[in-house]
Amino acid sequence: MSFKNIAVIGANGNLGKGILPLLLESGLKITAVTRQISESTFPQTGEVRRTDYSFGSLKSAFHGQDAVLCLVSVADVRAEIAMVDAAAAAGVQWFIPSEFGHDTANPCVVEVLPLIPGERFFFDFGLTFDLLGFDLHQKTAAIWDDGNNRSSMSTFKTIAQAIIQIFTDPTSREEAKNQYIRIATATTTQNEILQALERVSGTKFQVTRIETAEGKRLGDQHLASGDNDLAGFFLLLKYVALGKNEFLDWENRPGPHRLAIKAQQESVLDIVGRMYPKITGEVERGEL
Repeated sequence: MSFKNIAVIGANGNLGKGILPLLLESGLKITAVTRQISESTFPQTGEVRRTDYSFGSLKSAFHGQDAVLCLVSVADVRAEIAMVDAAAAAGVQWFIPSEFGHDTANPCVVEVLPLIPGERFFFDFGLTFDLLGFDLHQKTAAIWDDGNNRSSMSTFKTIAQAIIQIFTDPTSREEAKNQYIRIATATTTQNEILQALERVSGTKFQVTRIETAEGKRLGDQHLASGDNDLAGFFLLLKYVALGKNEFLDWENRPGPHRLAIKAQQESVLDIVGRMYPKITGEVERGEL
């Protein structure tokens, strides 16, 4: 049986904005659940339920829903336990937690980023906000090691496809039940992304390099001193995603199950070609 009624918490966040239109296009009936104090509006969903995040309020908000999809920001992740309890009490059959970032099943990763274990790291979002080491406006690249460290990354589109598949396909849902699920649009390297960026932009990027050990040391140093916590955090995030330990290489790393996404995937060049004009406002110029 397919699920139809889906409550989405955090629909106005970065991930929510990226995947909500795709969920709606699939025919799922989305109810946006948001804080009472939030001024966010979701005219496209048709229904909004506001909550103070108390058990009773959440239970009421989840009433009549087949599943709850949690997309809350890292600031609200600790409230998920109450959400799970309320969803169970409301008779909700499925709860997908806000785990769309790096591999929290890997204790080595959680040790590096213990405070915010579910922080997001997406391909298209990472290109937009320099999380992959590339500044598309300045045409610069900060390459970790030799640039050949492998990392599995997902776009908003792939994440939406996986969620839709789980909600609409009972076989996939049974396969994913109570499991960590690894999905990926592509497993790639910074060198492959750089090659695609230079081909699409028609411009050679200025490259600097950082060794994995040095990136980890600087990140730890910033966090320990408190002088630049944000810079330290993002360095450690890049250490996990781009470093030579290859923590996020799903293809060559044993561990949780990979869900086979049935929809068509994009190549690295396809993703870069689609995102580059949106981010920079420039037209694609072709190969150098």
